[in-house]
Amino acid sequence: MTKLPTQINELPLPEELHVSNNPNLDLADSFKKLSKAPNLKILVLSNNQITAIPLEIEMMKQLNGLVLDNNPDVNLESLNEHIKKLPELKVLLLRECLLPKLPENLDGLTNLAVLELSNNHFSEAEQLRIKSLLPNTNVVF
Repeated sequence: MTKLPTQINELPLPEELHVSNNPNLDLADSFKKLSKAPNLKILVLSNNQITAIPLEIEMMKQLNGLVLDNNPDVNLESLNEHIKKLPELKVLLLRECLLPKLPENLDGLTNLAVLELSNNHFSEAEQLRIKSLLPNTNVVF
């Protein structure tokens, strides 16, 4: 799939939508369409070969869970920049992304309740750094 159907905004979307295993999905177009779905709280984009998070994610103000598992080339700097503009985001899953570290500045992650980072390549020192930067977040390695 490269684009979500245009009429997706006319459907009563559930609170959780899985759009995994679609590496050619136009994320900017998808985020624009899904931002108009007030019931959508959790978006799963695993295994999509995501490299960058488009600016359009910032329109998804209702989002409280984002799953980006198994996207090893995701740009964490852009992710960090955009998610700080999602006031409801409480859960971020980045499992199996082959990450060796997170950005130095994690100011965009401070509202998170849960950050799952299992099956990555964090050193013990990096794990301690992440936990110290996010003291109010349950960080799972």
